[in-house]
Amino acid sequence: MISPSKNALLIAFSMICMVACKDSSSVEVTPPALDLPEDTVLLVEGLPITRTDIDRWLSTYAPLEPAKSKHAIRRYIMTNHSLPVTVGALADPEGRAQARKRLEATLKALKNGDEAPTEGPQVQRIHGSFKDRMGLDRWGVAKETPKGEWSEVFETVGGFTAVRLLGAPDPWLPNSEITIEHITEDYIPEEESREFVEQALTEVHIQVIDPEWGRYLPTLYLHNSKLPK
Repeated sequence: MISPSKNALLIAFSMICMVACKDSSSVEVTPPALDLPEDTVLLVEGLPITRTDIDRWLSTYAPLEPAKSKHAIRRYIMTNHSLPVTVGALADPEGRAQARKRLEATLKALKNGDEAPTEGPQVQRIHGSFKDRMGLDRWGVAKETPKGEWSEVFETVGGFTAVRLLGAPDPWLPNSEITIEHITEDYIPEEESREFVEQALTEVHIQVIDPEWGRYLPTLYLHNSKLPK
């Protein structure tokens, strides 16, 4: 698949914001809609972030900062994972859906013992720590997946991936180097995703569905936004 260029993605995102955003990088408290997932805590341009989305990463992030409170870890997850992934999902909805479809087809073939389809993502092997190009998300999911088995599909910034753990030290420590295989299908080119997300995050409209979770928003968004009176 030929991914859309960074400029095209930014133009498309700007068009979304022209329709949906009230103010640049705005935050408001909104009563929950009936059709949202039950544990929705925030909406980013209408896309939900749920309590489950955030807390499923606690076991990955918490060991890296054992002295930090759960509140601090949740804010860290929201800043470094939940918001970037959700904003990335706005870039190319059709491309996103097709990327997931291709990855799931490849994962199904691999779980059945077949080769990866030539038209889909191919298996890649990485050895290293989460600080390398493996990334914390792949490293963390590999830790939770039985050795030799493929994980379920999970979303990263601008793409979808699944991993299989091949080797890891015992005990597994925060600085451990591991060996994994992964399949990844991007809908935002990897080399452009960071810049796209950084710019898009300055324009998004964030709605707080659960006021308790509004306190987990990074201070930057609260300082730069207008809360309803």
